[in-house]
Amino acid sequence: FAIISPLHLNGEGTNLDHGFAFHLEKHGINPQKLDVTIEVHFVNAAAWLVNPEVFRRVGGFDPLFNHYGEDDNLVYRIQYMGMRLGVVPAAVIFHDRNPKAELGIDPETEWRLFLARTSNPSVKLSGEIYRSFRKWLGTKYFLRFAFKLFSWISRIKRSRRYAKSPPIDYLYIKNNTI
Repeated sequence: FAIISPLHLNGEGTNLDHGFAFHLEKHGINPQKLDVTIEVHFVNAAAWLVNPEVFRRVGGFDPLFNHYGEDDNLVYRIQYMGMRLGVVPAAVIFHDRNPKAELGIDPETEWRLFLARTSNPSVKLSGEIYRSFRKWLGTKYFLRFAFKLFSWISRIKRSRRYAKSPPIDYLYIKNNTI
């Protein structure tokens, strides 16, 4: 596995973290009934164990993302390169995040997730843009989204190119270490 993650419990440890549970349930996975490492399609970066060689191979985190979307983007690139993700149900962490995060996604976070989807080299760029335009059409954020997209399209295309052939400058390398 390129990434291994423990189960993510909520801050009190009483349930699975809502974001973690969402991604597993979407694929019909109930990790609490398993005792072996299971392959998953996505796991957020709250507690990843990653071999440094994986970062070297995919180029590390894309500087296009500073928070939100960075894990989506890295996972897309890892999967594009044919590597897998796993969850170890025998290990747990407490993901103590703001309860307001469960109430919905703000426009800036939605933008970051849009960037993660459009920078995925495995998806059709025009399809993602069309889908997002339809989603934002008629909202008070539509013009902001449209202008932002226009100004960011070259960065999105560069990110897609780099995902296929990562440049070394994604990584901060000092004395040949990550």
